[in-house]
Amino acid sequence: MSEFYSSLVKRHSKCRRLVSMKRRARLDVRKRGSNLFRRKLTTLKKLIPNREAIGGLDGLFRETAEYIMCLQMRVKVMRIMVNVLTGSDE
Repeated sequence: MSEFYSSLVKRHSKCRRLVSMKRRARLDVRKRGSNLFRRKLTTLKKLIPNREAIGGLDGLFRETAEYIMCLQMRVKVMRIMVNVLTGSDE
């Protein structure tokens, strides 16, 4: 009878170890994902001018969208200037 109990105890401890390892692995994945997200946000903040005035995540995304539109407008203006200065009619 003691062999039966010892095998049960061994299986139980092995099962607990596996559950613990799986739980730890899930937490590690969450931490890595969170760190990756933070790094990407930090990189995005570095790209946007006047980033000190940005408040919160929604503000960052709004400022990013406005900055992209501003850059697109600059490209259009530069294309027009090139066309005017080179005399090409496109």
